Amino acid sequence: MPNIGVQRALSFVTVLALLVALFAVLAVRPVAAEMADLTATLTGDAEVPPVDTAATGSATVSIDTEAAADAQLCYDVTSTDLEGGAVIGAHIHEGAAGVIGPVVVTLQAVIDGDGTGADCATDAEIDFAASGDADIATLLTDIAANPANYYVNVHTDMNAGGEIRGQLEVAGGGGEATGMVMVMKHLCDASIQSEADFIEVEERSLDNPTTPAGVPSLGSTIETVLACPTIVQPGDDQTPDAIASGSRTFDFTVEDSEGTTQVLTEDTTFSGDNGFDTPLEDFACEDTVDGMEYDANRNGEIDGDVCLDFSAYGFAGVVEGEVTVDEIEAPPSARFGTVRLTPAPLSDDAAIGLEFSDGVITFDSSADEDTMVTLHVYNFVNVAGEETPTATPVASELPDAAVNPTGEFGSSSVAILFGIMALASIGFLGFRTVAVRRNR
Repeated sequence: MPNIGVQRALSFVTVLALLVALFAVLAVRPVAAEMADLTATLTGDAEVPPVDTAATGSATVSIDTEAAADAQLCYDVTSTDLEGGAVIGAHIHEGAAGVIGPVVVTLQAVIDGDGTGADCATDAEIDFAASGDADIATLLTDIAANPANYYVNVHTDMNAGGEIRGQLEVAGGGGEATGMVMVMKHLCDASIQSEADFIEVEERSLDNPTTPAGVPSLGSTIETVLACPTIVQPGDDQTPDAIASGSRTFDFTVEDSEGTTQVLTEDTTFSGDNGFDTPLEDFACEDTVDGMEYDANRNGEIDGDVCLDFSAYGFAGVVEGEVTVDEIEAPPSARFGTVRLTPAPLSDDAAIGLEFSDGVITFDSSADEDTMVTLHVYNFVNVAGEETPTATPVASELPDAAVNPTGEFGSSSVAILFGIMALASIGFLGFRTVAVRRNR
């Protein structure tokens, strides 16, 4: 068996934490309205790490992209009781809650006003390149459509990283907060033909002496990914010796709550353009999980060059509420198999209702505070000469801290497996279409 696919399996705790942060980076940028009014409430608790300060603040941001050549962002920020001395910076950064991101807009009037000021940003104060956008209009369009991926903060002498911070949101709220869904696609080997077979694979980690005692879901996730490799786009740079080697072609769309359909055409995890200095796949290796080790290829050695190869896709612009993932026209050589969510201890996903049957997956993300949900979808190969098993509808609840790698899908095993990345294995071979619909 080739050697690379496992090393990454190990860093899953790290990977999962990174995945949360990666949502904003991988998310396909949705179409935005031409006008948008956004707000943010600024506190020290929202800073990363939190700052102990009595200071508070508020921000309003108005964006006009009706004419791309004249796209404009105006702001009004007020700060109260700042304790860190003189204001040395005020910005809009790209980054979801809990994530430190690059500066994309400098709020010069706030700096000049020692924490309070209003103006319209000049072109020189907007750094669209920092977020990987082609121009100012593209950046402002994304801020308007995807405000939860951006935050306002005010920096002071004693708190150079920021004294108060707040995520942007649509003015007035009303359930319009942006959510994110990540997708990861897998194709299992022919030995896995049922949910019971899948659970057996999850339980293999119990026989591996290097399974981390405190995080059994880590080993379970690794074992599952080894048996059900990730399917990636042709052209993606998979490591030659990856256990999850090879490529399959697939295509799918995402439909958000406003009916905007997006087609994913590239995978940023393999390009290295994912917000991190090191490509994400380099984190999932046998010896790279914060001191944790896992002998993924079971050769009796821990090898930092043995890594898992995986790929994920993220979509922004979906609102809290019911989400339906619909697998369309599965190829004749395979069928919809099963689904897993990332374990709560690894991803902070809240307990949400999950139902799936014959390629249709429904869950309600309202209970998930960070509005970011990650899910794996697995396809099973149809064995020649055998009758295709009939999928049985399953209704499942995800306990908030379920990490036991044994048991029925509706309990611990669901939370066990989501240790790798996000939503998705809806198809393989040939072009398959997956629609993620947000119903309200």
